[in-house]
Amino acid sequence: MNQSAVVRMRDLRARAKVLLGKFGPDLRPFLKSDQTFHRLPKHDVTPGVSVTTTCTCLMGGVMVNGMKEIYPKHSIARATKAFTAAVEYDWKSSGLDEDNSFTTVLVLRAAGLLRKHGVLKRAQIKSLQHKGIALETFAKRIAGRMPESFRVADYPPKPAIAYWFVDALEHLGARVSAKRWERLADWASREFAAQLCYVTAKHDALLDPVAMIMAACLVERMRKMAKRGDLTKEVECALIPGVELRYGIEELFRCQSDTGIWPKYFPLFHYKDAGANYCFHFEFLEAVLNEFGDSDNKVFELPPVLNGLEQVVSWCEQNRFVYRLDDDDFSGWNSGGQIHTLRDGIPESWATATVHMFLSKLCDVLSEAIADALIAQYAGPQRPVALEKIIDVDVIVSGIPNTVKKIIQGEIIDSLKKQNRTDLRHESIAGRCSALMFGPPGTSKTTFARAVATQLGWPYIEINPSHFLSNGLEQIYVRTDEIFRDLMDLSGVVVLFDEMDALVESRSHEQGEERLDAVRQLLTTSMLPKLAALRESARLIFFMATNHRRGLDQAITRSGRFDLLLCVGPPTWTAKLRNLGALYKIAAKDAAPKELRASKALLAGWVKARSSARRGLDRFTFAEVRTFIEYLIRISKKTVLSTALKSMGKDQFLQHVEYWAAEKIALREQVTTADGARAPNPLLEEYLA
Repeated sequence: MNQSAVVRMRDLRARAKVLLGKFGPDLRPFLKSDQTFHRLPKHDVTPGVSVTTTCTCLMGGVMVNGMKEIYPKHSIARATKAFTAAVEYDWKSSGLDEDNSFTTVLVLRAAGLLRKHGVLKRAQIKSLQHKGIALETFAKRIAGRMPESFRVADYPPKPAIAYWFVDALEHLGARVSAKRWERLADWASREFAAQLCYVTAKHDALLDPVAMIMAACLVERMRKMAKRGDLTKEVECALIPGVELRYGIEELFRCQSDTGIWPKYFPLFHYKDAGANYCFHFEFLEAVLNEFGDSDNKVFELPPVLNGLEQVVSWCEQNRFVYRLDDDDFSGWNSGGQIHTLRDGIPESWATATVHMFLSKLCDVLSEAIADALIAQYAGPQRPVALEKIIDVDVIVSGIPNTVKKIIQGEIIDSLKKQNRTDLRHESIAGRCSALMFGPPGTSKTTFARAVATQLGWPYIEINPSHFLSNGLEQIYVRTDEIFRDLMDLSGVVVLFDEMDALVESRSHEQGEERLDAVRQLLTTSMLPKLAALRESARLIFFMATNHRRGLDQAITRSGRFDLLLCVGPPTWTAKLRNLGALYKIAAKDAAPKELRASKALLAGWVKARSSARRGLDRFTFAEVRTFIEYLIRISKKTVLSTALKSMGKDQFLQHVEYWAAEKIALREQVTTADGARAPNPLLEEYLA
């Protein structure tokens, strides 16, 4: 996906969020004193309960996470009261029969969504009854006659009602026989195939793109259930291929009118007292986004879809009604089911809730599509790294011995076990979410960050100075804004800022030190609030890896930038020797165990505790040990380490250790200055501090 598509999706999401922000003010005026909802603007004098309207408004409340906007106080108790009233009242919507499948399915779907979002518990749903019959009994009755049970009056079974029922079944956890699922799968696939033919052929007398797309959504939902193991392979085999469903989505948007919505095709049924009932545009659009808006389907890559959704949101912006009744304002949308209310600009509560459900789902799938594009843009190596296989590093925290692995596991990974990655688009990480890791090169700082991503099962991305400089030095501030805007669009990922020393250097300087140039000084100033904002959002894990803590601006290490400051030094020589297999790769795999035992025995015998060689080897990093082993094998002209050690003997080996510890490793005690003098190594001093 190109950058222009990401820009368009961000703009579309921003527009949708503006409309979505009006959810509470839109729905609250329709509330009655019994906590149910009027369909049209009225004063609270009408007796009874509008069952389907109340169920739709409650579904809107949980789907947009806006129940507290409708019921500011005691929201769960008041929503439960409203739903209970809907269950217990007559289900004769506008003259339909008491046991009609439309009203029954809407009540069941509302029950499922209220359970999914924690408003109702399973025990509460089991206790609810309509006319002395439990809700679960109604679900079993409809399931036992699928698909014939999805007809209303004399109309044929409708895919829209079938889709809503399957949605209810999944959230309620109800069981259905495999035979019935097979019949439903076969029927849904035939319905889709027939309508796809009519729509593609532009058969005006018989085409119904709405029935086609609702059948497609039903098939896709069942496919997902089969992949999770909830349905049998026989059911999955009866479903029409996904490529045809995607083509159906394209055909749906080709049928879209210039106004942004669709013509009316065949009704679901007729109300005896109110005329035809059609599937509202935003009901099928919400279903399309729910089933095809995920990363697997990549619906926004289909040519007409993004254009079409932009037109839909334009329609929403241009067709909001504000209707004044006495001193009260009622705002929202009208479904067009009754021409006189549409002509008079009167909003309907259920239609308004449905539009908000669509807008909420649109924001979610746009966020996911944007995140997928950004992850692909910044993706670091995705090869899994097991935390348990990394050689641990001892640290002292508040005077108490600890290790880097234990801190990362306890402070970051364990706290996220109860949080779902997808939920982080709407909620913050409860525990620690950031760490500054400093220490000499080659101490696996990057590997620790990748291991966290592996452990959590999250995508891993890397940001380094080349990203900030990709458009040239003169554009570095613009790129900084762009990069952090991209990061703020991500959730449930692990980010590593690597090799960032030069971009967050200290703005202060002491006598004799080089003053930071104006470009880097301004960049450091720009980075600080962005890091604080990233941590404040707490929707992703981020690490910054640097070789030198002293060179960092002091504001970077202040409270509010990072949750953890971790000094990642080399493991002890004992730990490195114990894990020699991770540092010494042996070409002949069958000989590896024997060779490792021989090498370990020689090294353990030659390097004594509290010796100068031991102190030097303690300061070797992972990478330096690997390089040192390769060096020993190469200079001895042998093929394996044990033979190389035997050929040179203990004394020569110790001489090599002393030389490398004094001249080669990053944490050597002294360094040579520019004028050739020897001076204490500032990196070692910083590490030991």
